[in-house]
Amino acid sequence: MHHGQADLAFDSGGISLDLNQCLISSGESEGENLFPQDRTAVFNARNDPFGWKRGINTKGLDSTHFDIALEEGVLSISHSLDLAKHLDSRGEPSLSSGAYRIIPVPDAGSYTLSFEASGELWRGAGYNQAVVAWRMLNEKQERITDETRNRIPLKPGKERCALEIAAPEGTRHILVVFRLYGLGNVRIENIDLRRRTLQKEIAVDLYPHTYMSNVFSLASGQPGTLYF
Repeated sequence: MHHGQADLAFDSGGISLDLNQCLISSGESEGENLFPQDRTAVFNARNDPFGWKRGINTKGLDSTHFDIALEEGVLSISHSLDLAKHLDSRGEPSLSSGAYRIIPVPDAGSYTLSFEASGELWRGAGYNQAVVAWRMLNEKQERITDETRNRIPLKPGKERCALEIAAPEGTRHILVVFRLYGLGNVRIENIDLRRRTLQKEIAVDLYPHTYMSNVFSLASGQPGTLYF
């Protein structure tokens, strides 16, 4: 050892395992599509608790500038660009509308929600965005989780989007919402909701007071911190 500086080397000891060489499955969707494949819809039907519902926040503007429809299996939500004439005090089109439905599911677990999306958004001021959101409900359709939102990237051509949804214990329904904020239009089709297989994880058994008493996970080529 030199004064002012120590040359140290660690004995790796124990067992090392290159996780890059391990096969870790991220899970796959299985079973039937739980999302009904309606070609058309009567929105807000009182006698259909699991049918499509819609809501529009017009901010007092003419509702003819808003449109939500399901035709030939394509859900479309649009806000006319004419509404740009009615900007709020900050110069933003503070408007929103959406369509949603409640989907019964067998139980808690992991699900995959996928769909094809296309559309265009106004490039003016304010929050102009398409969003998919979901929350978990129990047997009585009472909320058991807060709403989770995810932005939908939009292009004129169709893009496939897929999201993993974690349903906690007690989940018996998933409320799925497609929403448009600001000005523009979005088209959603081929909606698919399927249960996922469980992921395969790595398990390590520790033996206190022996050489296998701690586990450290280090990324290749990255600095790591060890606590003693």
